[in-house]
Amino acid sequence: MIDEVDARLKTWVENVLGTVDIALTPPRETQTDPVIHLYLMQVVPSLTSPDGKRTPVQVMLHYLVAVLAAEPEQAHKLLGELILAAVDNTDFTLEFDPLPMETWIALGVEPQPAFILKL
Repeated sequence: MIDEVDARLKTWVENVLGTVDIALTPPRETQTDPVIHLYLMQVVPSLTSPDGKRTPVQVMLHYLVAVLAAEPEQAHKLLGELILAAVDNTDFTLEFDPLPMETWIALGVEPQPAFILKL
């Protein structure tokens, strides 16, 4: 199930940006070529429907989306394109709250521009 969502997200990124490197890892090291990181940060179960009736188990997947490139301008451009495309996609919910410093430390990376994509 999650691997299907991974594949769907990769396809979405390629539809938005064209052929790019995509990694399902935390955004750790700057690359010569831009790399789009889609790191699964959290799986949140949704066990009941709003009316309280039991429904089949569903989950909300939260992906950290970040772009690393040798030139920050290039990373910012690609990240902006992804944000605009995600806002227009009704399948996604976006979260722009900054990650806590503890999260960046746990990932072993410096804080950087990113957003959380929920689906």
